[in-house]
Amino acid sequence: ASNELNQCIENNSGTAADFIRRLGNIRKTVKDSLGEDGYRSYLDLILRSGVDHTRFIQELLQNADDCSYPEGVTPSFTLNQSGRAIVTEYNETGFTRANIRSITAIGESTKNKILNGDDLRSIGEKGVGFKTVFAIASKVKIYSGEYSFTLTADEPTIPRSLTNKKSLVSGTRMEIALKDRAVVLS
Repeated sequence: ASNELNQCIENNSGTAADFIRRLGNIRKTVKDSLGEDGYRSYLDLILRSGVDHTRFIQELLQNADDCSYPEGVTPSFTLNQSGRAIVTEYNETGFTRANIRSITAIGESTKNKILNGDDLRSIGEKGVGFKTVFAIASKVKIYSGEYSFTLTADEPTIPRSLTNKKSLVSGTRMEIALKDRAVVLS
């Protein structure tokens, strides 16, 4: 699966929707190989790793901090809560296939490739990452450049293309649907 993903990223062939579908199929195969109990144990470990329910905010900030920004653009980041949803937006150049692979990964953090030892500039926890958002979220819709997909709390490693795509997004927008009991920004 890892080799297939490497080739898919290196070749950059097919459309954004083709990549999301292929990545989703590969991630589903990995989930199936772990079995329902193994996959659920993995998810439980992630959710327990975020000691406090606001941990995901650090991860969202880290994702924005790790991005590439267009030359001459001052990076911006907004996070707003509206009812049962949180929306983040930042003006980065947009997700790459490697970024999408990383946020859907099981134990293959890109931070391990970037960092050798502790880096004081790093905000997040390597190996836990973006999936901590599912401690409070039931679903996340991501719009970034040509990519638009969703991840769910039940299967946070399996991206699915959105059929109700917005027009191409400049930067990245995440719409985080909160679980019924989630209290976040108050």
